Amino acid sequence: MNNPQQTARVGLFFLLGLALTWVAFATLSGGSIFRDKGYVIIADFDSLKEIRRGDEVRLAGVKIGTVEATRLAGRKAEAVLRIDPAIAIQSDATASIVMSGLIGTNYIGVDLGTAGAAPLRDGDAIHTAVTPDINSVMSDIGDLGKKLDGALGTFSVAMNGDGKSPGLFQNLNLLVTDNR
Repeated sequence: MNNPQQTARVGLFFLLGLALTWVAFATLSGGSIFRDKGYVIIADFDSLKEIRRGDEVRLAGVKIGTVEATRLAGRKAEAVLRIDPAIAIQSDATASIVMSGLIGTNYIGVDLGTAGAAPLRDGDAIHTAVTPDINSVMSDIGDLGKKLDGALGTFSVAMNGDGKSPGLFQNLNLLVTDNR
């Protein structure tokens, strides 16, 4: 193999490696390498429920931005949202954390608000709503099971007795026996 061919191949492989590195970087950064366009709004929640930088912000199910940062602000957790400049979010719109599936990731969903309301501007805060997540739902179901078990135990004692006093069935049996 001669020297110019070897140099050309090494150069070609170098350019191919550089292109693959660029594609990987662009893919992992969500395509927002040099893009800081748009305006920022702040959404504060009691808990961010696994929301992290780069997660989507959707309006009526359509991606309109990303979570730029998350931070603590006193006793609240804030999500800094970067919104596409072509999209206007009304000042009475509400943001909430939405699960995209049972084991999927969370995203921030924004409702449409009313058509006549003024749009939010750069740096404004958006109203937020608390939505239950799978952990709180499972905890509530566990508490409901405990309450149901207690109620059924009480019902069973009322029907069958507790050994010290007769239950409804024993009382009915005595009443029928006495009236024969």
